[in-house]
Amino acid sequence: MGKVVLTPRGEYDPQHAYQRLDVISYQGSSWLVLTPFAGITPSRENESVMLLAAKGDTGKALSFEELTPEQQQALRGEKGEEGKGFVILGHYNTLSELEM
Repeated sequence: MGKVVLTPRGEYDPQHAYQRLDVISYQGSSWLVLTPFAGITPSRENESVMLLAAKGDTGKALSFEELTPEQQQALRGEKGEEGKGFVILGHYNTLSELEM
């Protein structure tokens, strides 16, 4: 019957022989091997490989101020409960006083 599952092979290596249904990465894109080959760079679709997922463009990073009010609130999270506070009962002038 032959191979019937996809086999991830990692980053493309021109020295490696690839088999049908191997999945390889090359410059951020994923390629499916259609026919056995070695030494063919998967830079465009041909009889040996088919593009599965193309590398996308890098997006622009936004500052907090560029976000919508809804996005800013989502990053801040929900308002927490009111704090209970604390009372200072005394103090020590030195660490050695505390350790006594």
